[in-house]
Amino acid sequence: MAKRLTKAELARYHELIEQQKQLRRQAADLNAEIEPLVKQFSEHVRANGGKSRMVQACGYLLRLVAKPGSPAWKKEFIRVAGQPAAEELICQQPLRDELKVEAA
Repeated sequence: MAKRLTKAELARYHELIEQQKQLRRQAADLNAEIEPLVKQFSEHVRANGGKSRMVQACGYLLRLVAKPGSPAWKKEFIRVAGQPAAEELICQQPLRDELKVEAA
């Protein structure tokens, strides 16, 4: 038999869901601020980083790291075609640049 729900548990759940919604909105707002900076910094590294794809500026080390692409449909493809077929197709995905910014 399932445990009986209490008013306190339901209220806590509702409170947590509202907090989660608020945090997701805040995260979306932060991402909207971060995206143009990532684009600007990436362009700066591409223009000034040379073969190393690395630039030191204002006490920070900015570098572009090539990462394998991960298609949005990966999980569904694995479910339908299986892991080996998915890995083969994923290996064919172009590399994408990821910006890393670290204190120098």
